Amino acid sequence: MSRPLKFRAWDDTKKEWTFNIKVNINITESVGSRTGNIWMKSARKFHKVVIEQYTGLKDMHGKEIYEGDIVFDKRCRIYTGLPSDNHTYIVKWEERIATFVLYHTGKYSNSFVMFKDYKDLEVIGNVHENPELLGGEE
Repeated sequence: MSRPLKFRAWDDTKKEWTFNIKVNINITESVGSRTGNIWMKSARKFHKVVIEQYTGLKDMHGKEIYEGDIVFDKRCRIYTGLPSDNHTYIVKWEERIATFVLYHTGKYSNSFVMFKDYKDLEVIGNVHENPELLGGEE
């Protein structure tokens, strides 16, 4: 399956998004890390910027799903086997299996499920602007 490689960037200092960015890191001005966080030089100040990738999928309303998004299983069709009625997930990249997955929020935040029936998912926010949707945990 081919998908467009699209990225968005969250500037944690300015608290704002930049969409459709091109990732071109100049080693003299920024430092990368495995978590995707980078420091970008801007107007002689360094800002913490988080780069997040588009999954190639869209939610039930046609909204693009990016890593870092918080999604709700609107029809509760993803069976997890966990004794929980929380159907809210964080979209994350899972390095061990090289794919995007849905991590549970709250009590079962260390477990994840694969994207299935993603057309029943609704993007309700993201980890940067809506941390309250995580129940105080990420």
